[in-house]
Amino acid sequence: MIQPQQTLNLSPYSQLYDLLVKKDSDLRRIHDEIDLSYPWRRRKG
Repeated sequence: MIQPQQTLNLSPYSQLYDLLVKKDSDLRRIHDEIDLSYPWRRRKG
């Protein structure tokens, strides 16, 4: 049986981001709390 994919890695650098940006960093807080995908949704129509 095929196992379902648990995560989606969009960039090979995502693990690097996790290592370099501290958990209590403002950059991480902004990244986690703000949805910046709306331009892509608008572009797709």
